[in-house]
Amino acid sequence: MAPFFPNAWFGWGWLALLWAIVFVAAYVDFRRYLIPKPLTVTLFGLGLLANLVRGGWLGVHEKSVWLLPHGIWLGAIDGLLFALAGFLTGFGLFFALWLLRTCGGGDVKLFAAIGTWIGPGLCLWVLGLSIVLVAILATLKALYGLITQGPRETLPDLSSRRPAEKELSVQEMLARGQRPKRLLSFSFPLALSLVLFLAWKFRDELRLPERFSAATTGSLKR
Repeated sequence: MAPFFPNAWFGWGWLALLWAIVFVAAYVDFRRYLIPKPLTVTLFGLGLLANLVRGGWLGVHEKSVWLLPHGIWLGAIDGLLFALAGFLTGFGLFFALWLLRTCGGGDVKLFAAIGTWIGPGLCLWVLGLSIVLVAILATLKALYGLITQGPRETLPDLSSRRPAEKELSVQEMLARGQRPKRLLSFSFPLALSLVLFLAWKFRDELRLPERFSAATTGSLKR
């Protein structure tokens, strides 16, 4: 299998930058119920640049990136195509979730920007793990709220809503001074799944097993 990163240090820097921005987005979303556009635009631009550099670097070592043959210029172009395909895949997947009203518009932009980093294939894996984490974390949070606060404070109040009443968006509720009730935002499980899956996926390239083995051996000797 062709390597994804030119070397381990490039991989660690690449992933650290991606994870840092995504966790900042998740934190802002948790505090303000939105993901700022400048953050997602920055993530998108850096994703294009990161794959452009990654593709050219792999091309120097005569290793292919995605579809095109190896070579510094072909590798850079291939890295750019990889990023754009990831963007379209990420946007399409989360746009479908947005149509089902399971995520917000900021989540769509965030995952589309993440797609420029990880490409189309990995988008599917990260989305699948994110949905699993959303279900688990939302269930645990709901159970904790039911135990500590009761159903009235935990679950949205639907009894007083009229049948023809228009459901307010999160931003409209915030503008009225109301705090929306939601079990969990999508951005934090997405950030968590991004760390867990990519660390596992690239464990050999990042030399995680070797370091873990060395640390374990050292602790046993002590």
